[in-house]
Amino acid sequence: MKIRITTDSASDISQDLCEKYNITVVPLYVVIDGVSYKDRLEVTVDQLFAAMECDGPFPTTSAVSEHDFEELFSSLSDGETEIIHVSISSLSSACYSNAMIVARNFPNVHVIDSKMVSSGIMILALRAAEMAEEGMDANAICEELERLIAQTDMSLLLDSLKAIRKGGRISALQAFGAELFQFKPMIAMKNGEFIVSKKYRGKLEKALKDYIITWLKDRKDIDLSRIILTHNFRNPAMIEPCKELVQSLHPFKEIIIQEAGCTISCHAGPDAFGMIFFKKSC
Repeated sequence: MKIRITTDSASDISQDLCEKYNITVVPLYVVIDGVSYKDRLEVTVDQLFAAMECDGPFPTTSAVSEHDFEELFSSLSDGETEIIHVSISSLSSACYSNAMIVARNFPNVHVIDSKMVSSGIMILALRAAEMAEEGMDANAICEELERLIAQTDMSLLLDSLKAIRKGGRISALQAFGAELFQFKPMIAMKNGEFIVSKKYRGKLEKALKDYIITWLKDRKDIDLSRIILTHNFRNPAMIEPCKELVQSLHPFKEIIIQEAGCTISCHAGPDAFGMIFFKKSC
């Protein structure tokens, strides 16, 4: 049977990569001033950031509905296709549980809890598509994805904890401490949840350099086949020095630069930067 990879818009995967790897994306929703917009289709990151500066309710996100999953799986189910859906972490959104409910009516659908957000989902979806192209069957791909989830290294440096605090992902006390001492917090995904892993002092440019060096330098456990650098810099020129520094530390075969979408930006706020890669097998 043919295998089709699907994911949600929280993955931040670009349209070009979707076309290259034949991946279908279903949108989450971004709620601004009480109105729901389809992520990627009806709202931009710039519009989201503008809304964050207004006096109204802070923007939020909502999950892909069961109805949307029903439409997605129905549209791809032709009797000859198995679907592997790589979902945002079940601890970050109801997307996974909604997909699982709908998948009960589709024996050809396999739902994977990535335990990731943003490009952490993307790196798994890309690898799933590659395995499908290599001829692996759906069960084998799902087993390998479960193994890779445990080896996915995802971290983000935030300019501020304001957005992630308002979204309820961390405590007000943690956010207050970072703001009081002017830290740039680094968050990592651990077992499907955000944790504040490190803190960096100084302006954003210095914190970015320190983060990249301390997180990558001298590490021997990195799979150098691919790294994704995800960002939502308001000044896009800031990504190039980050890329060059990463290249100077490790000879990655592929570096993907990916602009973060509304879902992660709603919780991370502007000027966030992240690195995502696989660790080597033990």
